[in-house]
Amino acid sequence: MKKGPSALGSFLWRVGVGTPRTRVVWEHVGRVAADLEAHEVAARAARVLGLPGLYRSPSAWGGDAIQPSESAFPRREWVARCQAASFEIAVPLGRAAVPFVEENAFGPFAALHGTALRSLLRLAANGEVDPSTLDAALDRIAELEPDASEEALDGLSRLDPRTAAKRLNRRLRRSFVEGLDRVAGRARSVGQRLATLDPLSRLDPDRARRFLPDLQGLMTRGGEHALAAAVLVRTLDPRDPKAREALRRFANEHPDPRVRETLETHLRPPRPVPGGRA
Repeated sequence: MKKGPSALGSFLWRVGVGTPRTRVVWEHVGRVAADLEAHEVAARAARVLGLPGLYRSPSAWGGDAIQPSESAFPRREWVARCQAASFEIAVPLGRAAVPFVEENAFGPFAALHGTALRSLLRLAANGEVDPSTLDAALDRIAELEPDASEEALDGLSRLDPRTAAKRLNRRLRRSFVEGLDRVAGRARSVGQRLATLDPLSRLDPDRARRFLPDLQGLMTRGGEHALAAAVLVRTLDPRDPKAREALRRFANEHPDPRVRETLETHLRPPRPVPGGRA
């Protein structure tokens, strides 16, 4: 198991002793910032920079990271991307990076809370976070403004229940399920609730089914959240004819061919969901 930094080590890294040169940090933060979804780029940056480089990465948060020649982000967006890049680099570093992510997730700078909590949830899904930290993170997410809460919950958008079953001990899995259930119950926007129910439907479908009437109402009324609601209804109740009808309509009419292709997979006979209806 990786150990976190010592107090002396953290202090030395913060003042630059034993860290990669600033330009090297800025180059790698810039590469990650240019494509925040390219996890292999973040993993490469983590290998080169290590924990000392991660603790020095905030030096790029003013937008000082070096933009790759092929990118041209506006200044304001680039600043936000530089901040998010640090937390992308933290994830492949694992448990050793948790203190860095945690101090920003609960720190005084509100602009960092969503993206830092997003990475903290991803670390938790990898089994790198203690249950008490995960409980605190999910409670904090419930308190955030809906946009920041949705950003944080996006950290679970690729959660695979089979992988989670291997990585999460019983206490950590329980913390996830109970915490997501609390967030869903306290959600202040439709998007926030949907973002919560998506991972909950994979970790504990029975709990998520408590929200089926709300999801069916959203799906039937139409609007911007109807598609996401239909996908969740189809997952939780594969025999629901209205969900199938709605997904068929979206698969035929959606302007994005990638979305149409994805929806076709949801229209195939679904795999059984634990506790679901045959």
